[in-house]
Amino acid sequence: MRRHTAAATALTAGLLVSLTACQAEPPARALRYGGDAVDLCVPTPAGRQLTYANDAVENTSGDAVTIEKVSLVGAHDARAVDAYLAPIVDRTLIGTVPGWPPVDQASTAFDNKVALPAPLASRESANLVVHLDAGEGATVQAVEVTYRHRGHNVTARNSTSLSLKRTC
Repeated sequence: MRRHTAAATALTAGLLVSLTACQAEPPARALRYGGDAVDLCVPTPAGRQLTYANDAVENTSGDAVTIEKVSLVGAHDARAVDAYLAPIVDRTLIGTVPGWPPVDQASTAFDNKVALPAPLASRESANLVVHLDAGEGATVQAVEVTYRHRGHNVTARNSTSLSLKRTC
């Protein structure tokens, strides 16, 4: 009886491990974020608010995703205040400019922004807009996006580094 119980326990444990492994496997990357590697310098006086909207997020999957939050990677003297998804109008991104809200920068897109967390439909793109509070000399190595896809939290990171200086 003990052999049968041990064998049954081992078989049950093996099945549970297999089922757990299948369920825990994260989905393939569904989000494309950013483009080519860029070192961006923005002339900004000290203690300024900044609109950082240089990159698009594109849902490449057949399922909707939810953009949950953004995190600054390698940030020095900079913090994300808020983040939004804005429509891309005439294939133009809002861009990175001193000030918040941006003045005269793709106002239609900015006026139609949606605060995170925000859904992004299958095969859709949007401009990721981050409201930054940053001092003179601030740097950010990258922005990381956390999104939800098929019940899993997944991250994507852009390849744009940012530095703020009085003159560039």
